[in-house]
Amino acid sequence: MTNATAKSFLLTILQRDAADADPTADARTVAALVEREAATVRALREAEGLRHLVLVSVGDERLREVSRMPLWGEEAARAAEAEFVRAAAAADAVIAEPHRANPLAWRLHDKEGSDDVTGPIRWSGVTLRDAAWMGDFREGPVLHWRSNFRRELWSTPERLRRGPGVAVTTSPAGASNTGERIRLGGSVIRDEDGNEVVRLPRWTPEAATLRVDVKTDGTLAVTPVTVPAETDEATDPDVIRIEALVRAMRAFVASTGSEGVVIGLSGGIDSAVTAALAVEAFGAEKVTGIMLASRYTSDESRALVRTLTANLGLPYVERSIEGVHAAMAEGMEEDFGGITPGGIPDQNIQARIRGTWLMGVANAKNLIMLCNANKAECAMGYGTLYGDIAGGFAPIADLWKREVRDLAAALNRRAGREVIPEAIIRREPTAELRPGQRDRDSLPEYDLIEKVITEKAGRWAPDELATEDERRILRLFGIMRFKRRMSPTGPQMSPAPLAKYDARWPDGVQYPLK
Repeated sequence: MTNATAKSFLLTILQRDAADADPTADARTVAALVEREAATVRALREAEGLRHLVLVSVGDERLREVSRMPLWGEEAARAAEAEFVRAAAAADAVIAEPHRANPLAWRLHDKEGSDDVTGPIRWSGVTLRDAAWMGDFREGPVLHWRSNFRRELWSTPERLRRGPGVAVTTSPAGASNTGERIRLGGSVIRDEDGNEVVRLPRWTPEAATLRVDVKTDGTLAVTPVTVPAETDEATDPDVIRIEALVRAMRAFVASTGSEGVVIGLSGGIDSAVTAALAVEAFGAEKVTGIMLASRYTSDESRALVRTLTANLGLPYVERSIEGVHAAMAEGMEEDFGGITPGGIPDQNIQARIRGTWLMGVANAKNLIMLCNANKAECAMGYGTLYGDIAGGFAPIADLWKREVRDLAAALNRRAGREVIPEAIIRREPTAELRPGQRDRDSLPEYDLIEKVITEKAGRWAPDELATEDERRILRLFGIMRFKRRMSPTGPQMSPAPLAKYDARWPDGVQYPLK
């Protein structure tokens, strides 16, 4: 027997644009979507006297703090609010953003709502609350709200049954104009059994409207009223990462007014993946790849870069740094007795020559230099300041070496051909700054670095560090924080970027004990 309906209302979830740098333009997009949904359901709303609630995803600090931004200021904030109010009034709807961190200016609802920014909203006998409040239920049905990527909270019926009600998980769509914060979109509504009812597309502003029926037994039933057209979206997590990184690069380069990017190519997997992502983001005509060779550059590296550039549609460009290196070595001889070939000063000078060369090309052609550092290298400080740790944007800085390899394989699968040569994916990492150099001569294994940082950073105890490699990893991780502070920015691709660890430790503290 079907439960009788006690009350009903219309619910619109609205996925806004996280990439729009202009809050007034974003507000116009929101208003247009509200008006579109309201027009579509107007006949149903008027026939049954239904109220209309619109939930707007924010989730981006830039939008939450717009009134304090010097570029736009309070006038723009008021204009954005006016767009919300106008859209709500025209639709006879309420716009609510029940997110605990948001200022009241972004929460526009009627007198039935709470004036407490941390409190839940009451609507037509239903409590709207953030999922964090799950331990303190009021009587009656609950519509749980969760923003951003916390979709796994409601991924199974068992989890949803931690509390009664329908679950809304929403995220803005796109990359912020700094390229650092990426919002997937793909907002979703699940019913009380955890089944997916509606999912919005990724990467684009969109909206959907549902009818919510409040049953006499306190349960909720949701029925789609307007649903966006289905799109052929990738389900492979690595392909989704590719989409995210491409959008982050586009957003950052567009925000700088640059005309493309320049990359140093080495024959290694990090520069190969960065170059492939750049070509996908901007097209080969806006990507400049240069191999800056030295006496230590192997024929294998040259051959691999030739194959890579041919696969990507880039010209093969090779330049020698030997002339500049010789001049610097001669000029510095008086200061510290000359440069020992293969020594640390010699290795760092090579890297800095390359960094200076690439930055010169970037300046001359109005390009952004991309940094090829991965997360393990950033964690260990395995790189040269003003050398290979240089540039404007570091696309893979929040990806472990394993994830970079997975991304290379995904790029090949997605293209249906070998974009990145298999020999590069299998190749043992080397910086080629001295004869016979391999990364593992200077670093613990990359997989061990990932394991130790992921499992023990911030949770270590001296008796748990079983090996010298583990102690060394955490020691370097703490010491090299200064390099990370001076490194190019990059997109956040994980829940735990290295900056999150760095922020927890006081300056000057050795970590861990020697």
